[in-house]
Amino acid sequence: MQRFKALDLFQKIVLIVLAIMIVLFTVLYALANSKVGTVYRKSFLTRDTEGENTVYSGEIEGMAAKFTVSPGGNVLYRYGDKAYGVYLVKQDDSIIANRDFLYAGEIGIEIWENGEMRFRGVLTDDNELIDENGNYVFPPSFVTINGTVVSVDGNGESSANADPDAPSLNTIASFALERVAANHKGNRAAWIVGVLLSAIIAVSMLYADELFRFFMSLRIRNAHSAQPSDWTLISRHLAWMFGPIAVLAIFIVGLNAAV
Repeated sequence: MQRFKALDLFQKIVLIVLAIMIVLFTVLYALANSKVGTVYRKSFLTRDTEGENTVYSGEIEGMAAKFTVSPGGNVLYRYGDKAYGVYLVKQDDSIIANRDFLYAGEIGIEIWENGEMRFRGVLTDDNELIDENGNYVFPPSFVTINGTVVSVDGNGESSANADPDAPSLNTIASFALERVAANHKGNRAAWIVGVLLSAIIAVSMLYADELFRFFMSLRIRNAHSAQPSDWTLISRHLAWMFGPIAVLAIFIVGLNAAV
């Protein structure tokens, strides 16, 4: 406490701000870690329930996104003012009964969209789709050619006027069969780094002269009588000024990261 009282106003403010950030982000990280969801299109969707339905909701590129999974394998996806589905994913064991070789975790499924069959084949343990002919069905990639969005499938076949916001069949199957990865927000490693950096800044303030003379003793004799130069003093204050900004950035980035 005596060392804290001996600090100037700027140093006291920095230490108080660091202490507030640690307490605040400890609470925020605890709350973020308590929310389970999944990552879709590099965004975190929180898992919740609405009656008998399981919902995954959040924001993707600033627009509301929501998957609603009903009992029986029905999936509805809403993105902004667009609606996709209803999709129906049905498990059919007769599909895998005719396969010559079966990997662990593979199941036979059909995917229907508004009464039209979109896929019949196998879903692997890695959520890859293999149709009845043995061809892998990959999520399409999208390119814009002369203002027209074109989708390109895994076989190189393309189709114009594609909708890049539409979920892939792999995505629909993984949500319907509850094979989505379970994630949560808040990277604890970032919190630890933020706290450690805060502690380093605090120690560098409270024991500034002692640390200066310790490191000087590794280079010169009679370091106990050495005095910091004006540049050293300026460097200290610059570090104490920008250090908390770096801590804040680490806390924020880690809080928004999904793991």
